[in-house]
Amino acid sequence: MKKVLFYKLGLLILLVNLSSCKADAIYFRLTDEVKSFLFFEVNDTFKLKNVETDAVITYSVTKKEYSFYEDPENLESSFIAFPTFGKKDKVFLEEGIYTFTDGGTCNNGEFRAYAKKEGGFAIFIYFKACFGIYDSFELVNNSTQTVIINGVSYFNVSVFRGYTGILYYSKTHGIVQIVNPNQAVLFEIVP
Repeated sequence: MKKVLFYKLGLLILLVNLSSCKADAIYFRLTDEVKSFLFFEVNDTFKLKNVETDAVITYSVTKKEYSFYEDPENLESSFIAFPTFGKKDKVFLEEGIYTFTDGGTCNNGEFRAYAKKEGGFAIFIYFKACFGIYDSFELVNNSTQTVIINGVSYFNVSVFRGYTGILYYSKTHGIVQIVNPNQAVLFEIVP
């Protein structure tokens, strides 16, 4: 009888201890340096010229926000046969985004930066199909260069690579140029 009582008491204590282990929340934040890429505010505008057609497209920023989302790699599957007990930290990654459009349904895009739990960050610029290119461009590294367009020098320009070309982005001007894989200019900034 005492053995059974001690067994049940021990099992109860074990279950209480396991169920009371709360997971900590760990937040990975964007640095101020990364946030400086997202300098546009809602209703700011920028212009790009289609070099082939000479058409100038004016884009307006329609949304800008920062938020945290739970790291999908850290979520447990509901199909695990043997549940894990104890503490499992919840990991949240910060994301910054702004969307832009020409007011129609074709020429839309977004700029997205997010923190990585391994450290560092990733930045992508996406374009929708009607832009003339359908691609996502990823920041290659954080080194910068100078780009000259129509006699104007743009300093500290970052290089983003995509499947259909290269995008040059300035933290003070935004997209300054998009070229195809052969280095032919597709779009360039209109100052």
